[in-house]
Amino acid sequence: MLLVIAISFLCCGTLAQEDDLTNSTARGQAAKSLSVFQVVRFPNTACVGTASGSLNGTCYTASECTNKGGLSQGTCANGFGVCCTFTLSCGAVSSENCTYFQSSATQPAGQCGISVCKASSDICQLRLDFTTFVINGPNTLTITVTKLNVGGIGGIAAASTALSLATNCLTDTFSVTGGTTAPSVICGTNTNAHMYVDASQSCNNLLFQLGNTPVGTSAATRSWNIKISQISCLSTTLPPQGCTQYFVGITGVITSFNQAGGVQLANQKQNICIRRERGFCKLCLAQVNQAVNTDFSISGAPGMGFIGKSSICCGLGTAGAKTNGGDCLIVPNAIKSTANAAIIGGGDQFCGKFFGYTTSGTAAKTVCTTTVPYNIQFLTDELTLTGGANAGFKLAYTQTPCTS
Repeated sequence: MLLVIAISFLCCGTLAQEDDLTNSTARGQAAKSLSVFQVVRFPNTACVGTASGSLNGTCYTASECTNKGGLSQGTCANGFGVCCTFTLSCGAVSSENCTYFQSSATQPAGQCGISVCKASSDICQLRLDFTTFVINGPNTLTITVTKLNVGGIGGIAAASTALSLATNCLTDTFSVTGGTTAPSVICGTNTNAHMYVDASQSCNNLLFQLGNTPVGTSAATRSWNIKISQISCLSTTLPPQGCTQYFVGITGVITSFNQAGGVQLANQKQNICIRRERGFCKLCLAQVNQAVNTDFSISGAPGMGFIGKSSICCGLGTAGAKTNGGDCLIVPNAIKSTANAAIIGGGDQFCGKFFGYTTSGTAAKTVCTTTVPYNIQFLTDELTLTGGANAGFKLAYTQTPCTS
């Protein structure tokens, strides 16, 4: 940003003779003395507003902020600029680096979406931070159907296994389109979660579809505030391709979407990436609360904590012919936390009650992996076992030093 401030000074001396200015050099020197320009430069860097919720913004001149449709939230660049914030509502289009997508005070049913376009050609991904995210959750009604091979659905029969269409988002949905790969559709309560999406060469569309009447779920007071950050292809914070979420640091907590809402979501393909920190060689996962099975409750064979590598996502079995559902959390090449021992059967797909590798279903375990990059996947189909809600997972991770 270039800001030019002109400061004019009047000549105070009295000229004795007109001929004194006939020399061209003298005239040039006099012209230079009539005005002095002070140049102030400042970059359009990120800033934090000091008013109205302390939103993040971009440092612009006051006139630029107004022309771009932003709101001045305090000063930046030593007072020469203003911290300009951008808040979008239904139907808006923006190419600003940092924007907020907010619901109205009383959000009505129907469609509500925005379009986010690249701020520059070197943008590779968008990060969506769900500061607030509450819409209607998934269906919880038990409408039984028959489970066939490899996830098929058939009519009810005497020998069939009863499965439910619960966990499907049938009232409200949130989706993002426009990138190379679109993340799964979500609903429910996802406050403080985040999501990465590929930046489209044109624009990404963030879309809420809000139903008139809740289907199989209690009515929620809809509210959202989504911070949208654009990430350069050269940024050190850019996650690997294909990550739904990206975590850094030696400790943290990972969750499935709508875990706070108490019901796992159908049709999920959540790829959680955790950066391996320098000097650390093993990643270990455990329930946040080892004694609470809602910290790990994934539709699958009751009492089963893992299935071998040869199976198709936990309850489907080796040929996809089982009828226990096709939901699982995958920890690649999972090992025990002690002595780095292999888990029985080489299991790396986890489902059922309590996180671990025993078949009792009454105790939680710590599971580790040394396979890098650290990618933990959560996969679900459109069905779930009847007879009990499945909340998904909430797991704490810890990276251990290479010397351990």
